[in-house]
Amino acid sequence: MKKPTIDTGESVILKALELIESDEMRTHLFKWLTSTDANPNEICKDIILNAPVPLEKKVQMLNEVNLHKYAREATDALNERYKKNHYETIYRLFMYDQPKETCKIVNSYADAIDYINRTRLNLATDNREFANHKYGRTDIIEKWIAPKGRSEYLHLSWFLDDDRNVLYFNFSSNNSIWLPSTTPGRLNFTVPFKPGDIVATDCRPFASEKNVVILENDDTFASVDGNNVTCLFINGNKQIDVGYFKFNEFLAIPANTYVSSLYRARVFRETLSKDEAILGVISDAIKKNAKLGNALFMFLVSQRNLVITAQYEGDPGNRAYFGTDWELLQSKFEL
Repeated sequence: MKKPTIDTGESVILKALELIESDEMRTHLFKWLTSTDANPNEICKDIILNAPVPLEKKVQMLNEVNLHKYAREATDALNERYKKNHYETIYRLFMYDQPKETCKIVNSYADAIDYINRTRLNLATDNREFANHKYGRTDIIEKWIAPKGRSEYLHLSWFLDDDRNVLYFNFSSNNSIWLPSTTPGRLNFTVPFKPGDIVATDCRPFASEKNVVILENDDTFASVDGNNVTCLFINGNKQIDVGYFKFNEFLAIPANTYVSSLYRARVFRETLSKDEAILGVISDAIKKNAKLGNALFMFLVSQRNLVITAQYEGDPGNRAYFGTDWELLQSKFEL
């Protein structure tokens, strides 16, 4: 019997979805991409380029689905690591266990990798509290070029994982920055999660795993927006806060995360820890009252805005917003 053929667009989708580790997300995205007018090539390009896998694998996959233009750009970024330039070249290394303002100047990309290897020999057994949760957990190597008679300019940045693989890159030319795709960590795909769902997120290697409660999800297959899905979480100060789920706003510094939660997000079905028990209380309350999600989001945003407004108005207390107390939320909404 002759095997059934797969539509070209569908084969591209299936290849890209190999990178979606969550069964729930993979099944949902396949239904979305095969039942709407969405451009599968464009979306699959985003899935591949933003995936938390080595850039060499992305090049291979892009070529397999005939997205050769993006494969060439990613290949150029890899080749630039060891390419000799006619002008003076400076390599700067930012390491994730150092404040972002701290950098080391080295002579080449290879020297940068060698320095990381020599200073990370005990990384696996080192239990000290790394600063990566504050600054974004990634080593970054930058290549700066200084043409004669002109000031230096940033040419290329490589973002590495713990195994020194390049996961992401930024090209620039004459100070005009070019990104290879949508900004990593800000993918705008529809998600299957419902208000009240506790969702396990996993943005490693640039952030720890974290559970959140979905407050609202106004996405439809025909209308998808990054602001449509909101979530509630316990922040680093052990306080309650809210943010936009697709933009990783449940993390301390979303812009430094790079890995979108949409690759591994799944409904959390295990037992919550004692510190996260309040997520279960909120989840149950939202499932009983669908309107509660929006009410919680608006209230918590207003709490944050009160502090920010006070800062702009010169509040002598110089307050900073650390989150909202659980007790306040309990009394306000009778949780």
